[in-house]
Amino acid sequence: AAFHGHEFFSYNPEMAVEANIEVLENEPWFNMATSSGVSREYRRYAKATFEVRGQTLELFFYQSKRLMAMEEYQDHLFLPFMDKTTGVSTYGTGRFMDITKPEGSTMVLDFNYAYNPYCAYTDGYSCPITPKENYINIEVNAGIKGPEGH
Repeated sequence: AAFHGHEFFSYNPEMAVEANIEVLENEPWFNMATSSGVSREYRRYAKATFEVRGQTLELFFYQSKRLMAMEEYQDHLFLPFMDKTTGVSTYGTGRFMDITKPEGSTMVLDFNYAYNPYCAYTDGYSCPITPKENYINIEVNAGIKGPEGH
């Protein structure tokens, strides 16, 4: 099948949320599973707490051991998440967001920037599988959709 571009939800201002950030100290490294079966070392870096439609939600930001060793990625955090759209109108193992280490105790999380892992489009990539703790019990109707058939 030919690639016909990406499908996105319409911009949803409700999904750009102010989050309280709690940086976590002395979190252990753990092996995050990937689609290829090879695990990658991550640790929880921070917990984000925010509200959508009156519901208080939490997600963890993760830090990659491999990336933190590279100067250009030392401030890079990874936010994989699943929600009620996962496997319905969005990719079956969740979507991702890239986060720069927050400087204060709050930041805006804009789910309109949520993207799919490369594994959504082709085989051969080793993509992290979203940890179960990063499931939020709402529909995140923002960011990228699909792709169909995955």
